[in-house]
Amino acid sequence: MMRLLSGVSYGKRFRRLLPFCPLCGSWTRNVICRECAEEIERELFYENVPIYDSDVRREITFISLYQGLMHEAIDEYKFRGGKSLSFLFGKLIRLYEEKRRESDAHRKSFYIYAPSSTQGMRQRGFNQVELALSESGLEYGEVVLLNRNGRRKQQKALGRMERIEASEGKYELDEQILSEVVARANRIVCTDDILTTGSTMLTIMRLVEMWLRDRNMNGVSIEGLVIARAKDVLAF
Repeated sequence: MMRLLSGVSYGKRFRRLLPFCPLCGSWTRNVICRECAEEIERELFYENVPIYDSDVRREITFISLYQGLMHEAIDEYKFRGGKSLSFLFGKLIRLYEEKRRESDAHRKSFYIYAPSSTQGMRQRGFNQVELALSESGLEYGEVVLLNRNGRRKQQKALGRMERIEASEGKYELDEQILSEVVARANRIVCTDDILTTGSTMLTIMRLVEMWLRDRNMNGVSIEGLVIARAKDVLAF
């Protein structure tokens, strides 16, 4: 047993009024109780999978599957306002970066994320991936923006093919910020909480890749990191 998550304690911003685990209801001083932390640790695998998108190989690391207690934790955080769990997901992202540094310490990482839809921000009040990154202690920023076509429907309101079609032309890059990023980092990590169709992740990776290629920045890499993936997501 890794025992990496059982000591994930609160930061300064979010504390529950009552000290109970949001996943099982047990009393705990930490973000989740020890039993739930151990159960989630058993679900982790940090698997790097090459995804071929139009014959282009892209590297995406999946931390876990969207099932079991991880499914419950993400739903509590993303759909039921459990902001305290941002510390848990920030820890999982931090562990990924620490694992990467063990084998590739010379590359400096910068994490990016997809912007939330207007409807999503109105309902949730926060971008769940941005909040987790802020708690990870890693360098991150908003490089991707929604264009005018990107403020209509949330992803969960669309079917698989609708999501793929909607992602085309939905995002654009803040080129000034991206220029500042590549001046100090040579590894960009596109981060998401759940990957179902892969439309958002692949669209953003394509945008960044095209921008880098147009400027002959072959020394800067782009890869993906997803907290949880649907079981059949690799079918595409």
